[in-house]
Amino acid sequence: MNADNVKEQWPQIRELARMWWSVLSNDDLDQINGRLDRLIGKLQDKYGFTKDQAARDIEDRLAELQRAQALSH
Repeated sequence: MNADNVKEQWPQIRELARMWWSVLSNDDLDQINGRLDRLIGKLQDKYGFTKDQAARDIEDRLAELQRAQALSH
């Protein structure tokens, strides 16, 4: 999933993001607003991830979401 997909699916991803990364506040999610670069930055700040770790974690979780969506169709 690329940055455009994250932006397009942000309302759904936002809800899941609270479960995936419970340290992120509603204000954090408002600031991210579907921007992949901001999500990576927040994960770096809040969890101490490197940029690569944050990107990989996001990619893994979004791939899992895509698999679940594919199974439901």
